[in-house]
Amino acid sequence: MRLLSLPWLLAAGGARALTEPDRIRLLWVGGARDPHEPLAGRIDEAVARDDLAEAERLLSEVPSDDPERPSLESSVHLLAGEISLAEQVALGASAGRARARRVIRRARSWRDELGSAPPRVLAAPGDRRPLRTPRDSRPLRVLHVVKTSLPQVQAGYTLRTQAIVSAQRAQGIDAQVVTRLGFPVAQGALASRCEMVDGVAYHRLLSARGSDVERYATRVAELAQRLDADLLHAATDHVNGHAALIAARRLGLPFTYEVRGFLEDSWASRHGGDERAAATERYRAARERETEVMLAADAVITLSTTMADEIVARGVARDRVWLVPNGVDEAYLDPVRDGQQIKARMGLEPDRLWVGAVTSIHHLEGLPTLVEAVRLARADGLDVGAVIVGDGPARADLLRRLPADGSVRWIGRVAPGQARDWYDALDAVIVPRIDARVTRLVTPLKPVEALARARLVIASDLPALREATGGHARFVAPDEAPALAVELAMVDEHRGHATAGRTWVEQERRWRQVCSAYSAAYAVTAHL
Repeated sequence: MRLLSLPWLLAAGGARALTEPDRIRLLWVGGARDPHEPLAGRIDEAVARDDLAEAERLLSEVPSDDPERPSLESSVHLLAGEISLAEQVALGASAGRARARRVIRRARSWRDELGSAPPRVLAAPGDRRPLRTPRDSRPLRVLHVVKTSLPQVQAGYTLRTQAIVSAQRAQGIDAQVVTRLGFPVAQGALASRCEMVDGVAYHRLLSARGSDVERYATRVAELAQRLDADLLHAATDHVNGHAALIAARRLGLPFTYEVRGFLEDSWASRHGGDERAAATERYRAARERETEVMLAADAVITLSTTMADEIVARGVARDRVWLVPNGVDEAYLDPVRDGQQIKARMGLEPDRLWVGAVTSIHHLEGLPTLVEAVRLARADGLDVGAVIVGDGPARADLLRRLPADGSVRWIGRVAPGQARDWYDALDAVIVPRIDARVTRLVTPLKPVEALARARLVIASDLPALREATGGHARFVAPDEAPALAVELAMVDEHRGHATAGRTWVEQERRWRQVCSAYSAAYAVTAHL
């Protein structure tokens, strides 16, 4: 397996440096912030952290006659999804020209990514039949088209890809994966042209950019033809979907789209909230592009009934929507270990009640509510501590909120095996998601893993979380730290939920069980 070439690495790094110098700087210094830095630099860093609220707050402190204000405004407008307004203001900026040029380049890149797909690929699925079907002499060969993957990115998205492809291969499907054009080189990581991760082949496509859909489609089509694929299966987002759809139509192959989330709603949750963000150009265009792919796919696969209902509401026929919920691999169902011993091994006081979250640190996860609930419970005399395992864009805000007494500990990102250790060290796993459109719809993976380890789950009372846990959890109103603090005091009384939850996972949420639906969907899609 050859490594990606140095010229491509340099091209990718140069392309990223042109549009994201502030984000690269943050990565270089580890996200450190200098409180004495000029206001303009602090705004640039807030934009690089994708922190709209902080960027707008700082912008309000910039005098109206400051020559740099227009370029700063354009940067914040773009962060808020106001693409045309950002371009207009950037074009009129007389100072901060380098910043204004970056805004214009990034806005153009967004327009390329969010532009409409060619009409020829958007015909209704019933108007076509695949031009070829799998050969009887070999297994069905499926090429999955995804945005990111292991080992470079560890998140629910990438863990799901690895799990479902592994399960498909165990079931006799020849499944392989191709990642987004430019990944992982554009993120600054070295990789081979084809990486093997625990028996799963991940193909990489050389490029310095990942939003050129036509070029992406051409490369996917070339790979699919070389592999002699029978079916293309793309996963969120619409860039993957459109590229795979175009490639499938060119080759006459069936096309399946897996909706793992509604990314425009995830974006809205951290860019002004549902109502404000829904009025922006970026949100509207992203939603339109996602819906286009759903409508054009031969089959749509998603994670839950809450998500399926949303997909049907967008016009997709119910009989073309298939459910494959999140599951766990067999290691999560290993015997439960002694909690006191594992606490001591992980550096936690064995006699203290420990709760926490193993998650990506995003605004929508609502982790400040957990921090405040622990403070309230301790003030009432409960000897409780919390552990937050993970990393993400909201880390800086979270760390500012951590108490100085060490009662809430932040552990960085850990490997999957270590994540199981942390689950076992906790008396309860908390899922305090905020109340937003995306959290009401999208079912996360982590609560299923926690139940598999026989952990009590305490979650925000949202439809998606009730479905994700099979109801085997304690539920509190979102954003209500006092109510969560009350639940923390009753962990011992409610451990029976954990036992019932593990039984439910054993019976219904093993990956090898849930992935059987893929074969059924493929059989209908490919007219086998």
